[in-house]
Amino acid sequence: MPEISGFEATSAIRRIEDSRSDGKRSQMVALTGLVSDKDRRAAENAGTDVYITKPARLKTTKEVIDKWELGVNKISPVPDN
Repeated sequence: MPEISGFEATSAIRRIEDSRSDGKRSQMVALTGLVSDKDRRAAENAGTDVYITKPARLKTTKEVIDKWELGVNKISPVPDN
C-alpha cells in the first residue's frame, strides 16, 4: 500500500515547484480508475494538468504526448473514454 496517493504526491510536487523562482512546472497526468466528479475535482485541485480514466485508449494517451512535444503548456481536459 502506498504511503500517499497520486493526488497527494502531485500536491507535494506542486508546492515544491511553487517555492522555486524559475517558474518551471512539470506536466502532470492523472491516469486513474477513479471516475466520479469528486475524484476529477480532487485531481484538478491537486494540480494535475490532464485527467484520464482507465482503461485509457492508446489514441488518448498519444494525443497528450503529441501536445507536449508541440510545446503546449496547458492541455485541455481529455474526454472520458
